[in-house]
Amino acid sequence: MEHRKFLKYAHRTSLNIGAYMNRDFTIIKAVTEMSPLSRVIFVSSSTCSSCQISTIEEFVKDESDRFEFTVVTDNLESEYLQNQPSVKFLKKNVFKFIDDIGIPGVPFAIGINKAGQIISAGPASSMSDIYEVLSPFFEVDEE
Repeated sequence: MEHRKFLKYAHRTSLNIGAYMNRDFTIIKAVTEMSPLSRVIFVSSSTCSSCQISTIEEFVKDESDRFEFTVVTDNLESEYLQNQPSVKFLKKNVFKFIDDIGIPGVPFAIGINKAGQIISAGPASSMSDIYEVLSPFFEVDEE
């Protein structure tokens, strides 16, 4: 039976790189609004020791001209982020949310291009992690 362990979570949804945001996606309102900028979704929790709101704040300060942001959280607060027009907050049960969309845990970042396509996703506990996850956006030459 050891060889069947992988079937245990066969019913789970999986976040697919290259897929488009669609009407069934859990966070429709915050991410499907047309924008001239790409969007980064940060998923973070107040019960996670690796989830540092200061890391998200620093990234937003550095890259607010390149992206719009959505922070999905259960209870993390940031006065700075709440006052930024490029940042939207979604208060949700984070653990149900990550199970619903198929990400392995928090902190996590998802990069979505202007067309609504998921370009990148991965763990985001530090600035270097975030830049690594979002590297496809920085490697593309804009015309």
